[in-house]
Amino acid sequence: MGWRSSDTRELILEDVFVPDDQVLGEPGKGFTNFMQTLDAGRIGIAALSLGIAEGAYEEAMKYANERRQFNQRINEFQGIQFMLADMATEIEAAKHLVFHAAWLKQEGARSARKRRWRSCSRRSWQCGQPPGRCRSTGATATPRSIRWSE
Repeated sequence: MGWRSSDTRELILEDVFVPDDQVLGEPGKGFTNFMQTLDAGRIGIAALSLGIAEGAYEEAMKYANERRQFNQRINEFQGIQFMLADMATEIEAAKHLVFHAAWLKQEGARSARKRRWRSCSRRSWQCGQPPGRCRSTGATATPRSIRWSE
């Protein structure tokens, strides 16, 4: 929905010979390169979906302002207002997620340095431990104590 020009299909190649001068990228790194391409493509699809959602919201608002029922516009009904408010909230949340994903992709392209989660308990979240006591420092970590850092 929304991007019909994405002609996506399964492609299977078996027993294919590719001359050395025709190889794209490093041999053995095809899957990694493919997954990196998919990561960028997913951000693009998310942005397209966000635009579709914003367009749908604008149309819903326009319709709610024009449509009349029981001698009043339907945007004056509390149930319709709740639905429109939910739509606006979800769109705003999705917008922040898409912008953040694009920013992370951009920052990753600028720098090879990896970012990590740092918490009040040093590395309890980084090493995959659930919230609680950190093995190395003994400090307590909670989701609120996590901060994004270089």
